[in-house]
Amino acid sequence: MHIITGKISRPLNYNDVNEISVDPKDLIPYLYLPSGLSYKQAKNTAAEIKKTQENITGKNTLPITHAIKMMCWCNGLPNVKSPEQALDIMIKDTFDLPIENMKLLAINNGKDIVGLKVTFPSGRSSKTNDNTLKVESREHYIKQMVENILPLKKGKSNSKFLNAVKNVINEIGHEFYTLPQGKSLDEIESIHDINIFTDKLLFNGSHSSNSILRYALASCYNTKYTSKKLLERAIENYIDDKGCSEVDLTDKYIKDELSEYAIEYAHFGGMCYQGDDKVKRLVKGLLDNYCGW
Repeated sequence: MHIITGKISRPLNYNDVNEISVDPKDLIPYLYLPSGLSYKQAKNTAAEIKKTQENITGKNTLPITHAIKMMCWCNGLPNVKSPEQALDIMIKDTFDLPIENMKLLAINNGKDIVGLKVTFPSGRSSKTNDNTLKVESREHYIKQMVENILPLKKGKSNSKFLNAVKNVINEIGHEFYTLPQGKSLDEIESIHDINIFTDKLLFNGSHSSNSILRYALASCYNTKYTSKKLLERAIENYIDDKGCSEVDLTDKYIKDELSEYAIEYAHFGGMCYQGDDKVKRLVKGLLDNYCGW
C-alpha cells in the first residue's frame, strides 16, 4: 500500500502510524451550551463583551476567560470555574464520551493525519482501516469522528428513553396503547411502535399518584394535544359545575374562575407535592432521556 502526501506517493510503514490526542479546541464547532447557544457563538459574544467593557473601564480590565465564563453562567453552566471546565462538560454531554477516548492517527511526528480511532466505554474501539489510511486535513477527520460518534449516542439515548417509557407504562397499566401484532411491550425496540390513545391515558385512570405519570407520558407523546385536552376538560368541568351552556372567555372573571378547574397534577407544583419518590424517579427518567417520540 502507498500513502499520498501532496504529490508524492510513498510506501506506508504501519509502524510509523501513531495515535495523537484530540484537542478540545478541535471539537468547538460541534459544541452547544445547555441553552442551545453554540460555544463558538458564546466565545464571539464574550469577545464583544470584553471589548465593550474595556472601552468603558480601560484595557485589560476584563479577561477574555472571565467573559467566556459569564456566557457559560448565563447559558446553563452556572458553576463552571474556567472555559476548560466548560469544554470538558460540553464534550461529555455532546458525545457521551471523554475526549481521552478520541484519537487521531498520524505520521511524520503528527504533521500528517491519516485516520482516527474511537474507544467506547465498553472497551470496543473503532478506527480507520489500515487499507484506507489517507492524508487528509485535521478538520476532515474530526468531522468524520463526530459523524461516527453522534448516531451511536442517539441510538443509546433512544434506548434509554424507550426503557423510561416502558417503566412508566408498567407502573400505570396497559389499557391505553397498541403495539405491532404479536409483540409484547418487552419485545419493542423502537419508541415509534408504541401507539398511545391520549384520551384514554389521561382520563381513564384513577386520580391517584399515577395521574402524574399519565400526564407526563401523554406530554411526551403529544404535548400540544395533551394541553388541548386538559384545557377542554377544565372548561367542561366549569360548565358542569356552573350549570351553564357556554363560557365567555372574554370575561376576565370567568377566565380567573377557570383556573380553579385546571387539573392540579398537570402543573409543576402539583407534581412536586403530590408525587412520591417512585413517581418522581419515573418522571425523572422521562426528563433525563427524552429525545422525541
